[in-house]
Amino acid sequence: MLLKIIIFLKVILISNLLDVLEAANFVNFNDNKSYSYIFAPGLTSTEMQLAKYLPSFIASTGEKISSRQGIHTINLPISICKFAEIDFENFKNKSKFNIFNPAKYFYYFFNNYLNGKFSVNVKKSKRLKLANTLSSYTILVSKINIGQQEDIKCLSKTYAEHILNYKNTEVILYGASRGAAAAFNFISQFRPKYVKAIILEGIFDSIHDLLFQKVGYFNIIVENLLTLVTSYKKDGISPINNINNIPKNLPILLITSRVDESVPCQCTINLYNALKSIGRKEVNILILNKSSHVGYICDNNQDKNSYQSVVHAFYRYYGFPHDEELAKQGYAQFKLCKPQLKDFNNL
Repeated sequence: MLLKIIIFLKVILISNLLDVLEAANFVNFNDNKSYSYIFAPGLTSTEMQLAKYLPSFIASTGEKISSRQGIHTINLPISICKFAEIDFENFKNKSKFNIFNPAKYFYYFFNNYLNGKFSVNVKKSKRLKLANTLSSYTILVSKINIGQQEDIKCLSKTYAEHILNYKNTEVILYGASRGAAAAFNFISQFRPKYVKAIILEGIFDSIHDLLFQKVGYFNIIVENLLTLVTSYKKDGISPINNINNIPKNLPILLITSRVDESVPCQCTINLYNALKSIGRKEVNILILNKSSHVGYICDNNQDKNSYQSVVHAFYRYYGFPHDEELAKQGYAQFKLCKPQLKDFNNL
């Protein structure tokens, strides 16, 4: 019995030590400033998506989320935006027949399938009686907003709560796909005082153009269908129409992939070129080569390494906390992340 207790304590100690070591990799050049992070996940994704960018964290449900397959480009403290289409199920308040609801299992396994090679560990605390769990949710299709006003409201609420919880910190805003569009539109509408940099993965310029890139002139039909089944609005806000409201000297890193079929690379390039054309000199773009929309950090090792090292080079260049070794590795590639229009064919 005593041996089991000793082994248990060793496991806890090692686990906590690993978390400390991971967090300690981020070096802050300016000890007079503190930094925090806000993460805006992609469409139909829960807090678990953060495990791609942060090796270990405690979710709002109390569950410990971890993965050794991801990268480390986000640090603590952090707030995670919970968008409206994610519906967590409280089994105590649901019908007993809810366990037979096929939609629940379809969405859960479909979302796991979309995450490809990436796997996440979810550890429940026995001390917590969880009403909700990150592995039990459905998608409210009618609330899918794709980065427009309702998503902006969710992110605005997250930001307001974040600056109350983490006072006197400067914020790095990190968005993936829909979350990237919501983050961009949030910045353009509110120009939040404490956001000092944004990293936007797989961002589109507009849904209209995204659909055109995918289905050509059938985009009008698909866009009309979206307005019928979701809360997306054809005349609603889109990143490309709000570039003039982005703060002039805000550091921006756009990340895309040549083989991204969900948000074609050209959509992100269009946004980059539009920002450059109005004099936004601190906008950068990283173009990966062999990674799908959901697999930027798990489809290809070279892309994964480029992603992580360039983000840290970006952090270092603008004076944010970073991993010094990774920043050095990514410096040469980061210097290529401000291409002119004529240079794109050579990237």
